[in-house]
Amino acid sequence: MIELEEAQEFVFGQCLKLSADEVEISKSRGLVLAKTVISNDDIPPFPNTAMDGYAVRAFDTELAPVELNVIGTFRLERFLILKLALVKQSES
Repeated sequence: MIELEEAQEFVFGQCLKLSADEVEISKSRGLVLAKTVISNDDIPPFPNTAMDGYAVRAFDTELAPVELNVIGTFRLERFLILKLALVKQSES
């Protein structure tokens, strides 16, 4: 088995590099970006998750399909604020 980097080098070496063109945003449907785009503003400008999720243990789903109970919830931004506060407090 070869290393990941060697495999990537081989595969990418077989690919043709396409040229980049500037197009109006209205004509960009179906195209891909040639460079990374970074916004100066947070979108949306408030804490938001794209989707909700569930954490489960593999053991609890071995006999799937199964019905599981929700045993707790938390809001991510509160967790991050708490975590950052603890890190900052312990650094001083």
